Amino acid sequence: MKIRVLSTSLAGILALACLGPAASAQQFDAPFEQHRKKHAEAWAQEDEALDARLAALRERFGKRPNIIFILTDDVGWGELGWQGG
Repeated sequence: MKIRVLSTSLAGILALACLGPAASAQQFDAPFEQHRKKHAEAWAQEDEALDARLAALRERFGKRPNIIFILTDDVGWGELGWQGG
């Protein structure tokens, strides 16, 4: 389903909101969906390997490891630093 936004009126925004995230995800996440189909088997194997490693760490230390995952986008050169960007 392709959605075209012709105006940013309140009615248009409400119509998009009523369609839900599935409709907008098809439009904006198309590259991800293509990659997910292409790499589904490899990603499933990687997930299993990671789950096994995490289980081994939990068994060895008796608790879950502390993992911090940071994902960022649209950060320009020099925007992050010790002065706060």
